Amino acid sequence: MVNAALGDDWAVRIGAEWISQAKGFDRNPDSGQYYDHTSGWLARGQIRYRHGPLDVNLLVDGQDMTLPTFLNVYDAAPGVLTAIPLGYSANRFDVGSNATNLTEQKTQRVQLVANLDLDGAMLTSTSMASHLSSQQYDGSAIDLATEAQLQAQGEVGIYPLLQLHTDVTDRTLYEDLHLAGKALGGRLEWLGGAEILDQQDHYALTSATSPCALTARSGICGGTPTAPICDELTPASMACPMPFLGSFGTVTSTPQHYTSEAIYGSLRYKLDRFTLAGEARYTHDRKTATQTATALYTGAQTAAPNDYDFSAGRASYTATVSYALPGAWHDLLYAKTGTGYRAGGVNNGSATSLSPIPFQPTYGDEETTSYEIGIKGNLGAHIYFTADGYLARTTHAIARITDGCTPLNACKRGPTSFHAGERRGALCLPLQPTAHFRRRCQFSLLMPQLFAAPLARICAPDTQLACGEARKATTSAISPAVPIRPNGDAASKKASAPSGA
Repeated sequence: MVNAALGDDWAVRIGAEWISQAKGFDRNPDSGQYYDHTSGWLARGQIRYRHGPLDVNLLVDGQDMTLPTFLNVYDAAPGVLTAIPLGYSANRFDVGSNATNLTEQKTQRVQLVANLDLDGAMLTSTSMASHLSSQQYDGSAIDLATEAQLQAQGEVGIYPLLQLHTDVTDRTLYEDLHLAGKALGGRLEWLGGAEILDQQDHYALTSATSPCALTARSGICGGTPTAPICDELTPASMACPMPFLGSFGTVTSTPQHYTSEAIYGSLRYKLDRFTLAGEARYTHDRKTATQTATALYTGAQTAAPNDYDFSAGRASYTATVSYALPGAWHDLLYAKTGTGYRAGGVNNGSATSLSPIPFQPTYGDEETTSYEIGIKGNLGAHIYFTADGYLARTTHAIARITDGCTPLNACKRGPTSFHAGERRGALCLPLQPTAHFRRRCQFSLLMPQLFAAPLARICAPDTQLACGEARKATTSAISPAVPIRPNGDAASKKASAPSGA
């Protein structure tokens, strides 16, 4: 990192970082690589100009990184999975895979922040443009050698050449312009502004699956339609049918366009020991997407294209009143209420009628109304405390779930994750807990000059929202830390499960 002043008005900052970590905790013995290896570079350059009422800051940064990839390991008890009736337990630190397991990410960003002092008000502009490219490859749950051992024991096993690939590109433009100032001798602080966001991204999911039925005696079908490959793993393996009868997989492509416009303002008025504050905002969001599905390698259309259009406008606010208690410790009583929301949108991914949980192409807004009261301040020169009660009610809560697919159920592929909304509430209060709500009670002590000792009592009954059914569907067949055949070779076998899209 280099900082330098170029005269009285100009300054620059330049920094770069290079990372090379070839090893890690989780190794693939087939390739010799580690799933959590990291390499690449990050760099940034910044230049600032300040003269009189004008202050301008330009930032340019980027990165090109190879990052740790997802790694999931099967651990199934005997008699639970029909494809592996004898059970299977893998060593999570030594996971074999013949597929590609890799995550690469490239980002570039330019940001310009300008402040202009108007002698009584400050005008601020924030402009930003960014581009992101991300490639993620997740391999099969097991390798060919492990599948051969499973078939030799009369088990179907898992298709060892399963491959998921997500390809994401994103372009984002953002602009915020606001004006802030003071009035009434400094007792009134005000702010007003507007912002706009324009985002275009493209999401593609490639899922390579077996083009042939997998049995305990079948060969492993792979390759491409024009160059098919059959791996006969055991002496009892049957030859693969030629040509292969099934599909090699699917490619789902979803270009999406998201625009958001907002206007907002705030006021803060101080009267003796009382302070009144309020904020208001109106946001309009629109998301459009077109989804197509084709067959891997051939490009043949497997489903009719789907067009989705989501649009919503929401107003939100916050109001706060506080009272500064007399004394030397600056203790403060306060009460606050407000509303907020998270915009709904369009999910990326593909649907299948075989999934335990239906895929939802769109999801609605999440809306929250919150209330808070409390006191905070000092009990002495070295002790700071807070005590508060908090109530929040949320409707159409947005949760990230999966469709429940695994390579071992009827889907014959990894899970697809998506956002879903459900009508639920959340209650956070020191008193009156119920089974339907979540409560939080917190008391903390901070002694910065002597020692830091946060003390907290948190009571939060589990509220799984819409995730509950997904968790049941995806984890009911897998139990953690279950040893399988005590005297068998399977205890040393490896497996990695592919992650969701």
